[in-house]
Amino acid sequence: MGMRRVGRAVWDLAVAPGTFVGLSVLWCLDLAVGSILAYRADPRFWMKMDAVPFNVWLRDAAPAQWPGSWWVYGLVGLTYLVVASLLLCTLNWFWRRRRGWRGAAEVLVHLGFLLIFAGFVLGSGFGARAQGLRVAVGGEAEVPDTGYRLRVEAVNPVAGPDGRPWDVQTRVSLWQDGQKVAEGDVRTNRPLIAGTTVVYPQGVQTVVRSARIATTRGSVEVDVGAEAEVAQGLRVAVLGALSPGQRWGPYFGPGVLVEVRGGQEGGSRVFLAPGMGPVRAGGLGLRLVDLDLEPNGVYNVHQDPGVWFVMVGAALLTLGTLWAAAVYFARL
Repeated sequence: MGMRRVGRAVWDLAVAPGTFVGLSVLWCLDLAVGSILAYRADPRFWMKMDAVPFNVWLRDAAPAQWPGSWWVYGLVGLTYLVVASLLLCTLNWFWRRRRGWRGAAEVLVHLGFLLIFAGFVLGSGFGARAQGLRVAVGGEAEVPDTGYRLRVEAVNPVAGPDGRPWDVQTRVSLWQDGQKVAEGDVRTNRPLIAGTTVVYPQGVQTVVRSARIATTRGSVEVDVGAEAEVAQGLRVAVLGALSPGQRWGPYFGPGVLVEVRGGQEGGSRVFLAPGMGPVRAGGLGLRLVDLDLEPNGVYNVHQDPGVWFVMVGAALLTLGTLWAAAVYFARL
């Protein structure tokens, strides 16, 4: 009888609402403290973590950051404890506390949380991540490790209540083996979902494709990363470019880094930007005439086998919450 009472007491503690609440509070405190510490150590912490499946980050990156990653291990442990508590509460509902349809809201909320967790585990352990994929309008790019190609069909600004642009909507499509498998408009918090693949828009970046440069030997049009001859044995190369708003050392975009090659003073470099007066490099006078700017959509593409578990779980969680609210008001 003594062991039975002890077992009963342990079970009651495991399924008690206070146990779940206490574990949840510890989880939130761990996440809050850890997030502050991680951001202070590296403001790009979350971006780097999200660039790969979580289990890969936990296996490769977390040990290298110890002891700074202690809170992540704690968060993983607390997560499993919270889920175990929730699972036991759900079993207890079926075993002891089943109260017909009125009590179904409780189990719907529990099942919703459990499905969301299952989706997170699947997404963390499997799938692929492609971060910062940049695609020109009308162009396409291969999405690594997914078998898909992402194409950007159009880019359109979205006006706010005051009539000024406050978001950007892009129309994208996913292709596999030459066949279009999905298409849709994406914008902030509105990704494209195709099966287990999710396309998250990260905004639009204007990039420099080419520059038209006037020299004392004539004008040339040079693509970024290419060069053009202006005279016998004398060439102008565009080594790189800054997009509008970008900064590199003392230079601000838009602009291009130009190198004069050949001649007695070959190898001289200079940064050219709109509005700058003529400058000399490599024995040539140089002036930027124009830049060919092109909008590029920037996307994160995640292949997440748990995405539908999360969506179904969220639906059950919402239904259970609404059900509980309806029962509460009905009793009033």
